Amino acid sequence: LSASHLDVIGRLPNLENLVLQSCNISNISGLSNAENLITLDLSNNAINDLGGLSFMDNLTTLVLHNNALTSLNALSSLEKLTNLDVSYNSLTSLLPLASCKSLSVLFATNNQLDKIPVFNDTSVLTILNLNSNNITSLENIEKYTSLARLYLAYNTITDVSLLSGLNKLAVVDFSHNQIKTLPSWDKGCELIEINGSNNAITSLNPLKGLSKLNNVYMD
Repeated sequence: LSASHLDVIGRLPNLENLVLQSCNISNISGLSNAENLITLDLSNNAINDLGGLSFMDNLTTLVLHNNALTSLNALSSLEKLTNLDVSYNSLTSLLPLASCKSLSVLFATNNQLDKIPVFNDTSVLTILNLNSNNITSLENIEKYTSLARLYLAYNTITDVSLLSGLNKLAVVDFSHNQIKTLPSWDKGCELIEINGSNNAITSLNPLKGLSKLNNVYMD
């Protein structure tokens, strides 16, 4: 789609939901007038500048999967954003999302992230997917006490002990890392699924007494 096509779409006064997958879009400035959008899917394009999104104050769901993004600065003003997918880009930082105070679901797989960011309100995020990045340390993850699902597969993490304080965690995947020791979870935690496959784990004793655990993958 050309810039003129996007300008026509962006000026539709009652537009709330828009899907433009695989449209060979590189410039989204034409959407800057679509201020009533609630959900927007721009996956599988060639977008490298999100400037056109900064005025979409009503956005709650944004899908930017598989583009050419290196920065999320334009999203810092989206206070109503609850669901965001920025997987398969070239991002090195998620810090611009710190002020997205409603963000509860974040997918950022297959980027170049090397650390866990600290958001202004860490109590909101419930699902975080950071599979296939460059993360070596889980420093700051302990601040996200509302996390229910956490995905950390295919990184270079060696220590997951900080996960022991996340008592609302139900599903965790830290497969394909360099982990030797499991966290010491509280016996009353909510864990129902753990994937620790393809690590160097030496003992499963920390799993004793986890009565809610249904699925364990340690191959």
